[in-house]
Amino acid sequence: MKKFLSYFILILSLTFILIYALAFTPWGNSIVSGLVENKINEKKIIDFKFEKFVLSINKIDIKASIDSNSEVSINGQYSIFDRGVNLSYNLDIKNLRKLEKFTNQKLNGPLKVNGIVIGNQKLLTIKGVSDIFSSNTRYYAKLVDFEPKSISLKVIKANIEKALYTVNQPSYAKGYVDILVNIKNAKIDDLDGNVKVKVYNGLINNKTVNKKFDLKLKNQIKYSSNINAKLLKDTLTSDLVFNTSLFNFFIIEAKLNTKDLSLTSDYKLEVNKLSALNDIAQMKLNGSFYFKGNIVKIEDNIAFDTQSNIFKSNTNISAKLINNKIKDVKIDIK
Repeated sequence: MKKFLSYFILILSLTFILIYALAFTPWGNSIVSGLVENKINEKKIIDFKFEKFVLSINKIDIKASIDSNSEVSINGQYSIFDRGVNLSYNLDIKNLRKLEKFTNQKLNGPLKVNGIVIGNQKLLTIKGVSDIFSSNTRYYAKLVDFEPKSISLKVIKANIEKALYTVNQPSYAKGYVDILVNIKNAKIDDLDGNVKVKVYNGLINNKTVNKKFDLKLKNQIKYSSNINAKLLKDTLTSDLVFNTSLFNFFIIEAKLNTKDLSLTSDYKLEVNKLSALNDIAQMKLNGSFYFKGNIVKIEDNIAFDTQSNIFKSNTNISAKLINNKIKDVKIDIK
C-alpha cells in the first residue's frame, strides 16, 4: 500500500511538473504556440502566426497576426484559482475585405477595437473603444457570474457613408449618427434600459440613387431623425421623428412585445409641399396632404386605420389582414 501511494504521488508530481513545463515555461510556450499555429493553419483558410506567446502561471502576453492583415493581442495578469483577470486587448484589422471567408459578407475598410477586462467570476468588467465607421465609440459592460448585468454604448458621429462602404453598399447617403445605449439590467427576462439614436446632417446622394433606382432627382434631399426607445421587461416602447425635405414621418408611441413580436403603433406621414415630389413624380404637383392612423399586429394578423386630407378630402380607411387575406375593408371619403 505504501509503495502504491509512493508511486501515485510520484506520478502525480511528474504529471504536474510536465503540465507546468508545457504551459508556463518558455520551452513549453514555444511547443504550445507551435501546436496552436499548426492546428489553425492546417486547413489553409488563413495564415495565422504568433508574434509573441508568453504564458506564465499568472501572466499572459500574446500577440498574433492573421493573413498579415490583422493583429490581435492580449496581455495582463490572471489567477487560475479565483478566475480573476486584469487584461488588456487589442484588435487591429487593416482591411475587413480579407476576412470575407469568415463573415460570408463582403466588408471594406479598417477596424480597431481595444480595451480592458477586469474582475473575476463574481463581477467582471469589460470596457473599450473603437473607431467603427470613423466614429468615437465607447462601450462598457458588467457581468455577474459571467452573465451580462448592465451594458452601455456610446457611438458619436458615426459616418453613414463609411458605414455603407464597410458593408459593401453603394454611397446612397451622407450624414452622421449618434447612438446612446444604457441597459441598467441586461437579464433577458427583466430588461431595463433605453436607447437613443440621432441622425443629422443627412444628404441623399442623387447620382447614386438615380442610377440604382432609375430616378431623376435633381434637388438636394436633406434628412434627419430622432429615436427614443425604452426597454422594460418584454416591452419596447419607442417614438420616432424622421424629417426630410420631401416629407415628414412621426410615431408618438410604438409598443413592441419582444417575446411574441406583437405591435401597436400610431403613425403620421405629412407632405407639406407636394411640389417637393416633382422630381420623383416627373410632373408638377401642388398642395399638401397627410396620412395618420394606427396599426396593430398580433401574430400574422394586422389591423390598421388611416385618416387623410388627400385631394382636400376627409378620407377614412380601415382594413384587416388575416391569414394573408384582406378583410373588413371600410372606406369613407367626403
